[in-house]
Amino acid sequence: MHDLKLAQPNNQDLIKFIAIVCMIIDHVGFFFLIHDPVLRAIGRVCLPIFAFFAGYNFKTIHYDILVYGLIITLFRYAFQSALQSNILITFFIGQVLFTYAKPKILDIFFVVSILIGIACNYCHFVEYSTFTLSFMICGLWAKGQEPFKMALFISFLTFIIFTQIVFRFSPIYLLLVSLLQIGSYYSFSYVNFTTPRNCKLLFASRYLLEIYFWHFIIFLLIWFFAKI
Repeated sequence: MHDLKLAQPNNQDLIKFIAIVCMIIDHVGFFFLIHDPVLRAIGRVCLPIFAFFAGYNFKTIHYDILVYGLIITLFRYAFQSALQSNILITFFIGQVLFTYAKPKILDIFFVVSILIGIACNYCHFVEYSTFTLSFMICGLWAKGQEPFKMALFISFLTFIIFTQIVFRFSPIYLLLVSLLQIGSYYSFSYVNFTTPRNCKLLFASRYLLEIYFWHFIIFLLIWFFAKI
């Protein structure tokens, strides 16, 4: 169980709460509103936030992330015939990488993740391509007070290109995506994550994995049985 009694909400909790709301909006579009471009554009802000903080807060390998990722992958294959590795599996791979790889290897993995990510036509099996790893590495560098802003800028820029290749948004929706990414870049680069916030957001922030898993499974099951 997560101990919330003594915890103080901070800016990181607020940013992650915003990402949770955007994630649910995105999945409403994905499952129920025939890929509404507004909802899907809003949802593109989630991956950078979740991945950055996954790297920023990394301490050890969590095998529950792998289990949840495998379950979602199997459920999507069973109910949607979608053979795609869930993003949680990539988070797990990132944790393994952080545990065993030397710093120089992380530099190489960052470059490789960007190159593979932008060549998205060759990486459809992996959800969000390999950008999850690039944002995770940026978060890890930020936590270690290493230079990360240029790498983060490259991650955001190439992720926007990747998003446009996949979704082919109209100019107005592409502008929305870009503005959201710029806002995320600013928050990662200049906001103090530990600044306290007077808001009750700890539950949503600290139970992020559970919220992601259960809402996705519930949405998937509702979608499947509604179309029968």
